[in-house]
Amino acid sequence: MIQSLIKTASLELLLLITCLSGDHIMTLSNVKKSIWAAALVDNTTHGVVGSLSWAIVIDVDRDPRKIVTCLMCFLVSMAVDADHFIAAKSLKLKAALSLKKRPPFHATSPLLLVVILLWILSIFLKKIICLKTLSLCLITAVFSHHIRDASRHGLWLPPFGETTPLPIWLYITSTLTIPLLVKIIYQNFVIILV
Repeated sequence: MIQSLIKTASLELLLLITCLSGDHIMTLSNVKKSIWAAALVDNTTHGVVGSLSWAIVIDVDRDPRKIVTCLMCFLVSMAVDADHFIAAKSLKLKAALSLKKRPPFHATSPLLLVVILLWILSIFLKKIICLKTLSLCLITAVFSHHIRDASRHGLWLPPFGETTPLPIWLYITSTLTIPLLVKIIYQNFVIILV
């Protein structure tokens, strides 16, 4: 129990450091001058935040299955930005970053609907716990991306509109709290495979 708390606290600290350092690096002049550097730093930070968040949820250890799910969360958190290219109908980074409106994977309300539907489906299928795990992994990966972006653009909640950009304290607090809340759900409602 104590070791688990120490591990969670350490991962939370690492998550905080990742958020602050990733955001700080984005402000450096060399990064600002290069859209490639800015995109790489921003997207990598999204991935690391997503994977650390999932590591907190599952109380990661040396189990290869847990490490694979953290890597999956890393990739999903980064893949959210693929919609920029889809919406731009171009593989050019400049086109992807010059959109007039937000691309579809950045909409938070449809994500919540998908997660709820996966959860309900898992209840009806009873023994399909992977759907519950998938839904929690998805919300952890994508929502961590949305929250981080919301510090600059607000949350997009179609059809209800958008929020104003989140203050830094709310973005950081939300980023640190969400994995803890998802962990409670995971531990209480998902049967952990041994």
